[in-house]
Amino acid sequence: MLPAPVPENESLRLAALDSFDLLYTPAEERFDRLTRVAAQALSMPIALISLVGREQQWFKSRVGCAWSETPRPLSICAHAILLDDALVVPDILLDHRFHDYPLVGGVPDVRFYAGVPLRLAFGFKVGTLCVMDTQPRTLDANQLTTLLDLARAVEETLLQDRMAQAHPSEGGLMSCSQRPSLLDAASGCWNRAGFEALLQAEAAHARQHELPFALLMLSVEGLSADEPVLVAEVASRLRRVLQGAGIVTRFSPESFVLLISPCDKPMLGRIQRRVRAAIQERPFSGRAVTVSCGGAMVGYPGFDVALALVDADRRLQQARRRAGAM
Repeated sequence: MLPAPVPENESLRLAALDSFDLLYTPAEERFDRLTRVAAQALSMPIALISLVGREQQWFKSRVGCAWSETPRPLSICAHAILLDDALVVPDILLDHRFHDYPLVGGVPDVRFYAGVPLRLAFGFKVGTLCVMDTQPRTLDANQLTTLLDLARAVEETLLQDRMAQAHPSEGGLMSCSQRPSLLDAASGCWNRAGFEALLQAEAAHARQHELPFALLMLSVEGLSADEPVLVAEVASRLRRVLQGAGIVTRFSPESFVLLISPCDKPMLGRIQRRVRAAIQERPFSGRAVTVSCGGAMVGYPGFDVALALVDADRRLQQARRRAGAM
């Protein structure tokens, strides 16, 4: 069997998977319910929620399969996470990549595979919802739609978990007696003092785990402190952009800072574009609001937070000058 190539964003993909803390945890009914439905709706003897880790493929939920994990080089799901759409293999025995797959001719004798990548925030694909059969077959359009819909349901369950968890950097603030003084009432975000405390914690977390993160400074033109409804809507849109992959803080009446972790430069660029689209392309009660962005990475070699703040502010001021010149 041909091992799957390693995804280009593998280190960040694994960091995203680790942040959900699901590997090697007990089975849970909320996931088992979805694999049961997949098996029953598609008349498949096997359905799995697989998580592709560093060296192993581990099954968070399984129907019709006694195995709890397989080595990653023997994982068809490791191939599936390289795709944007479903991977359907009508007959594994006839596919040059998988013809010597260990379960072909084994117990169970797997001949058919269909798997949909499970995406987390910003497209990190951590595993699949997959179904298998002991005979060659295919899926019609309705069956494929069912599998796609169920995969989205698995993703939503994962993301609901993530949104309910405190970010690692927020842990020290969640029980802090001064917490009310660290919150901005209008936006529901951490305020400047809260941001400064979070930044210290995030820098320590990043150094310990050797994970780069990013700071994105935003200046929102047309935002007034006496319009709490508008402030709250801006903050809400920013949280939807991050999808649980970072923290939104309100730095001043017209500025926000996003702390994004883990992050690399391409991801920071994508977030900047999504922020502009979220704020500028949909009017706020008929009003046009504009945003300027300045971002910087905090990472190797020294995880220098002070330098990143200066760099992000410099880029923000450049963006504001460009916007003013238009």
